[in-house]
Amino acid sequence: MDIVIHVKNKKYETVKGNFFPINWGIYIYHRYETWKYPPYHEKNVLTFGRGVLPLIGENRLIFTF
Repeated sequence: MDIVIHVKNKKYETVKGNFFPINWGIYIYHRYETWKYPPYHEKNVLTFGRGVLPLIGENRLIFTF
């Protein structure tokens, strides 16, 4: 389970599923259509979390834009 926090309106939602960092990035890319906005636009998305598998790069803090 992942939690999505909407900072501007101070709400959150939970997303059920097992996401790896790349899967989560693709999910966010399609759900929020992040390709439509420049990187620092208020509607763009930044997520972070810790990977769940002890593979290289997945056991560290990961940021997804």
